[in-house]
Amino acid sequence: RLVQRALSPWVDSCALEGVPVTGYLRKRGALRLLSPLGGGVVCEVNPLAGSGRGEVALADAGHGTRTDYSRSGGWGGRAALVTNDAARRGATLTHLALEAKYQGAACLIYHLPGMREDVIPIWPVDVDIPVLSISNREAARLHQLLAQGEVRVAFEATLERYESTTYNVVGTVRGSRYPEEVVYLTGHYDNWFLGANDNTSTVGCLLEAARALRGYRPRRTLRFVAWGSEESGAPVGEWGLYGLMGSYGYGQAHCREVTGEAGELAVAMVNGEMLGYTPRTHLQGTPELIPLIYGVAADLGEHLRVSGPSHNWTLSDHLCFHALGLPLVYLIPARDLGSGGRSPYWDVYHTAADNMDIISPRALEENARLMALVMMRLDRAAMPYSLTSLASAALQGTEHLSNGRGLRQALGRAQRACRGGERGEVLRRVRRLAGLVNQHIYALDRPFGLKFLLMAERIARLKEAAHILEMEGDVGRARAVLMTLADFSASISF
Repeated sequence: RLVQRALSPWVDSCALEGVPVTGYLRKRGALRLLSPLGGGVVCEVNPLAGSGRGEVALADAGHGTRTDYSRSGGWGGRAALVTNDAARRGATLTHLALEAKYQGAACLIYHLPGMREDVIPIWPVDVDIPVLSISNREAARLHQLLAQGEVRVAFEATLERYESTTYNVVGTVRGSRYPEEVVYLTGHYDNWFLGANDNTSTVGCLLEAARALRGYRPRRTLRFVAWGSEESGAPVGEWGLYGLMGSYGYGQAHCREVTGEAGELAVAMVNGEMLGYTPRTHLQGTPELIPLIYGVAADLGEHLRVSGPSHNWTLSDHLCFHALGLPLVYLIPARDLGSGGRSPYWDVYHTAADNMDIISPRALEENARLMALVMMRLDRAAMPYSLTSLASAALQGTEHLSNGRGLRQALGRAQRACRGGERGEVLRRVRRLAGLVNQHIYALDRPFGLKFLLMAERIARLKEAAHILEMEGDVGRARAVLMTLADFSASISF
């Protein structure tokens, strides 16, 4: 309601739309040394993991791979200390937690190398054993003790699951000429800890963009949405993605409007993440919007970076709208201009150090300006899409396919069909073509194909079933895992 009150003066109407979610309250988490000496170890309980307690031996599980575990047999009942470099290997923390579970570990204790040594990150982990995170400083202390001999610890992790409702704040400025055509500007307001940058900063930029555009009467309808439950909200094991529930619920409720089947036609979406740390922003766009955002970057300065979707494309609220074929722009901190290295913000990401001390007033000002300008360009463009850029992206690699020539000819016919006729109908044709391409263009590309919203659950469960078969040979349990998928029938067999 605070966001609704802040947005209401700058829009024609502002409403709350509820979406049912599953909440996970992180309660007590504790880690204590029992021997060779006593004392506490500062830790955090990771959401969506299991609850439990125990007094067990601690053992170094390296990077948490099967090979690391094989170096030391008899993992049943021990706590696994893992150096989490899963992202570098194309995996996730959930993969490490599942491996710890299958190896019989009583709990997983991990740290993230590369982060500031005193901070403790948290991540949603879809597994039913306790998962505790510690700082790199505490990890160095535990590794030093393990090098000297046996270490025993007492651990406790308590999470409480409950059913609740999250609310999307939806503000609308009605278009004066084409009110049925809608341009979205969005960002999520929920967070871990204070979440000053992730993602309160983006909501602040969104509010400022709405304020700045109040005197501007748009031709198309502008819709400002602050999403709830981006960070969490899905039942464990149900979706394979743990958050995005506010935006996913909105996409379900308004699917026909987004796709142009019922009154409205969504023209494009601009979604932002973590825009309060640096004015150096990465504009990732679907192919048909690349020329438009290059134009924005040229006008606002060389500190901006423009590209198509990259490795982090699937990790925010625009994902389900991509699956619906909506042209998109994703705003996220760019890499350092000089070195090409990652933003120092990632050293405190998902930690209690994401507070107001790291927020840059200049970043807020420039990113609010960036949002407002992108919205104005999308509003004013008679046709915001570039069919040339879309076709070029769609045809990449088709020369290696046996039917590549036919695909190129079919795309050429589709492009010609998008030319001529009444402006509104032409826009709908181009929008349908863009949607068709964007729904399928990344299907074979590993960073995107494996994380498509409707594929994620299937991929996760298939991997788990394969893991059970490989490690345990238990066909019954593997079949039971697959049966949790909605589209697997009772007749499934191996």
